[in-house]
Amino acid sequence: MLLGRGQLDPYPDPDPGATAPNPENDAGGPYYGRLVSLAPGDVVVIPAGTAHMNVEMTDDYRFVGVYPVGSPKWKSERCDNRDIMSQLRDEISQVPMPIADPVQGEGGLLITLWSKVDQ
Repeated sequence: MLLGRGQLDPYPDPDPGATAPNPENDAGGPYYGRLVSLAPGDVVVIPAGTAHMNVEMTDDYRFVGVYPVGSPKWKSERCDNRDIMSQLRDEISQVPMPIADPVQGEGGLLITLWSKVDQ
């Protein structure tokens, strides 16, 4: 697995590809989808091609990203240009299945779940 670390920059505007705002959001939205609060030690697994954004963070917030070996380089793509959607879908399909579950290792549940979706 490849490893990346860093700090996220929040996007000030909602994703133009999203379909509906979340009316339950009280964090200064409108943001699209679900608002999830995280705490130190939490693990979030985001499948390839899944839209996500950082709405709010503290100055000491950091993340660790793990990507399967052979994956295309990650990119921050807001999909403002709809003409590239087909190309992005092709790139997403090139992300290989990880050899092991990124959280639980060999025999972990995520590989089993992702394998069923891939069939």
